[in-house]
Amino acid sequence: MIDVEPVIEQSFGRLWPVPSVDPDWDTVVARAGVRSRPVLKRRGLALALVAAAVIGVLAATPIGAAIAHSIWSFPAWLNGHPGTPASTQAQKEFERGNARSWTAFPKGTRLRQLISTHRAGSAFTLYGFRSGDELCLRLVVTGVASGTSTGCAPLSDLRSRPTPVIPVEVDDIGFGLVRGAHGFKWVHVHGNRYTVARAGVTFGIVADGVRSVHLRSTDATRRAVVANNAFLLAVSEPKTGARVERITATTTNGHTYRVPFAPTPFATSPRTTAPGGTLHGPTRVQRVLHSGSISWLTRSEPRGTPLPRHFPNALSGTRSKLVYGRLIQPDPHSPLRVSVALYRLRSAPAYTHLHPGLEVCYFIVEGRGAGGGCLPLGTGFRHEPFSMGGSQGLGSDQYETIGGIASDQVARIRIFYGDGGTLLVPVRDNAFAALVSRTRFPIRVVAYDSSSRVIGVETPAGS
Repeated sequence: MIDVEPVIEQSFGRLWPVPSVDPDWDTVVARAGVRSRPVLKRRGLALALVAAAVIGVLAATPIGAAIAHSIWSFPAWLNGHPGTPASTQAQKEFERGNARSWTAFPKGTRLRQLISTHRAGSAFTLYGFRSGDELCLRLVVTGVASGTSTGCAPLSDLRSRPTPVIPVEVDDIGFGLVRGAHGFKWVHVHGNRYTVARAGVTFGIVADGVRSVHLRSTDATRRAVVANNAFLLAVSEPKTGARVERITATTTNGHTYRVPFAPTPFATSPRTTAPGGTLHGPTRVQRVLHSGSISWLTRSEPRGTPLPRHFPNALSGTRSKLVYGRLIQPDPHSPLRVSVALYRLRSAPAYTHLHPGLEVCYFIVEGRGAGGGCLPLGTGFRHEPFSMGGSQGLGSDQYETIGGIASDQVARIRIFYGDGGTLLVPVRDNAFAALVSRTRFPIRVVAYDSSSRVIGVETPAGS
């Protein structure tokens, strides 16, 4: 990758509806048999990541011609017209979700229907749309099982992948629970009791010439539906704990490719990012900094846009007050935003390890949800010139959001992938954000000053 390519590599795209109730999260996790991905943070109060529906489109950028010359062909996606137009009802639901989002895409996005299939009283309809530098999929499930799942993949993955398939969601089971004679149906796995999901799905994008996609799980090998440059596998009442172990794609000329993906964890199984890579990039700083600041924030300058109405308090659970905050869009070709705010903290519970004073807080904003962390003003950048976190809403997500805030000394940030590639991350008004494929971990995040000297190095723990 080279520096002129960051635009095609920035992406964001996986959100889902906020539930109508506020359940105990530990109970939900135990019943579902999965674990949520917490937001990573450098320091401060643990902040909940709330997910919400967000859908739409960004202005197209002139990169289609370059990608069209890659080894795999995706002409329908690059032209923005895969499949056939969606129904009026599906389009209206799409637009209503976009209108509720804090990170709404521009109006005018048109859904395209790609695949429709039925399983045991449920209808599974996969839609697609081109979103600026992203290819997005939206699954709508109705009937006995119900729910939605939306995810996007950056166009840069089309040119860098060695295989003609890009999984977007793997083993997503968020479509209801099976009921028994006395409440929910339960099964026992390794001595623990779990509920049974109504449906499980895996879907993604395929190139021209892909004839079939097979998924081997711990309980069976199944063939997905392939049509309109997409694939979808829907399983009714999937075996609890069963997970996809292998994905293969066969082309019309008879060649078979093994597709890389990140497995979905079950219960207390270790989190993994597959395949494992090797750390690349600088390991030491060339210029040591002992302090840092975000000047425009302390001067209350009107950068970005105002914080949305009812925006969550980054220091919820403490005695604190918002002094000033703004919503920053680091990349104009991505809907991803980062809130940057200054709070005056008066007191906080002992377990937070927070002390009275001014705190700089950031949230990675997605739809109508956000998650992030805080650091003390004046001393927060003492050890690193940036503070970052990663968020992955579900274990089935194949992309993880990396973002945060940087001090005034940071001129640019680069991510070094585990497969040897790199990504220049957009930095605007001290905020940065990017979407990273979990199959490209481990990663190293490196900050540079205006003289291209390394001033900060961070190696996230991974998904």
